[in-house]
Amino acid sequence: MKPAPIVTDLPVPRWVISDTHLGHANILTYCPWRQTWASDVHQHDAALVDAWNSVVGPEDWVLHLGDVALGHFDQVAAYCKRLQGRICVVLGNHDRTHTSMQTAGFDAVVPGGEIRIGSDRWVCRHDPAKITPETAAGARRVLHGHCHGDSHRGSLGDLTSRRWIVAKGIMFSFIVVMSGAGVLIHEDVWFRLGLLLVCLWAACRFYYFLFYVLERYVGVEGRYAGILDLCQRLWRKRKRKRKRKRKRKRKRKQKP
Repeated sequence: MKPAPIVTDLPVPRWVISDTHLGHANILTYCPWRQTWASDVHQHDAALVDAWNSVVGPEDWVLHLGDVALGHFDQVAAYCKRLQGRICVVLGNHDRTHTSMQTAGFDAVVPGGEIRIGSDRWVCRHDPAKITPETAAGARRVLHGHCHGDSHRGSLGDLTSRRWIVAKGIMFSFIVVMSGAGVLIHEDVWFRLGLLLVCLWAACRFYYFLFYVLERYVGVEGRYAGILDLCQRLWRKRKRKRKRKRKRKRKRKQKP
C-alpha cells in the first residue's frame, strides 16, 4: 500500500506566474507569440524582468508554477537576484534540482502543494497531467503551468500515458540492439558508421529514459544505482504483485 502523498501548504501569493523560461534561447521558436514583444532571448528576459519588477513589491509572495529559467546554476541564481519579491517555485520539468533552486536564492521550492484560504483550497502543480482526480477532488481550482496557453491534453506532443511512455523506452532499447547488431555484421564502412551514430543516439535516449523519465513521469519510486538495480526492483515488484494475486485467489476459494 502506497503512503499518502505529503501535502505542502504554500504561502498565499499576491501574484501567480509560470513558464517564464528566462535564458531559454529556443523559447521564441516554441512560443512564436513571444516574438511580438521580443526579437531575441536577451530582449525577452529584459522585458519579463522589467514587467515583473514594475508590479511585484519586495515583500510580495509570488507563486511561480515552474520552468523559471534555463542555464547553469550561476545564471539561474543571477535571474533570482534580479526578480523582486519572495518567490515560491513549484518545480517544472526545465528547472534545476530542489537543492540547486534553494541555493540559488528562491524562498521556497516544492514539487507541488496547495493554497488554503479558509475552507477553500487550490491545488498547485507544474504539469496538469500529473494531477490525479483524487488530488483535485474537492479543490476550488487547479493552478498549473507547462502548457504555454495550449490544451492540457498534450497538443505540444507530450506523452502522458504511462503505457506509451514505456513503449517509447522499449523502442529506444530495440533500436540500440538492432543498430548495434548491424554495426557488427555489415561490411560497408559508411553504413556501419551511420548505424553507430543511430546506436549512440538511441542509447543516450534510452539512458535518459531509465534515469529520468521512469522516475519523474512513470512513477518508479525512489532512485536506483543502475540498470541492474532497476531490473531487480521491477522484478521484486512483479513478484509482490503475483503474491498478492495468489492470496486473493486463495481467499476467494475459501469463501463458502
